[in-house]
Amino acid sequence: MTKRKKDPVYDPDAKIYLMDISNERASYSNPGGKFRELVVCIGDTNTQQSGHSYVDTKMDNYKTVGWPDMTTILQLGYVLTGRGVLRKNYKTDEIYYDADHINDLELVEDEQPVSTNNNFSTLFKG
Repeated sequence: MTKRKKDPVYDPDAKIYLMDISNERASYSNPGGKFRELVVCIGDTNTQQSGHSYVDTKMDNYKTVGWPDMTTILQLGYVLTGRGVLRKNYKTDEIYYDADHINDLELVEDEQPVSTNNNFSTLFKG
């Protein structure tokens, strides 16, 4: 299987907001994997990206980045913010968040980021 060429970096340190996540579907590019599409806003919660971002369970860093917890948090209706890499699709010029990269992750409450130091365990108590 040939690896797909990565689109060029548009912004290496963009402020992104993870607004929502789709239901899980079978992955076409990674047989046996499952993927979800992210709803991402760039810079603020009103500016949705023009491209599409996907999280795949077969991503090399799926667990180390914390996508299982982030997926649960997004499904509960919370918004997350952080710094990530934006790429520009070389065919369509659409801008999208590269889900392989996220830093400075925070939970957004009432449009105000709240630092959690990436420890979301308090959301799962109960």
